[in-house]
Amino acid sequence: MPELRFQSNAVPTPKTLYDATVLPSSKISMYKSCISSMLRRS
Repeated sequence: MPELRFQSNAVPTPKTLYDATVLPSSKISMYKSCISSMLRRS
């Protein structure tokens, strides 16, 4: 049973794909905009 559970968890679901691609990219873009605004201010 643990092997089957592990395999089902290994299959990428829409949520894991979203967590792996959309969230990090949005964080990176937010980080970049923060840095650019800080550079503009100084």
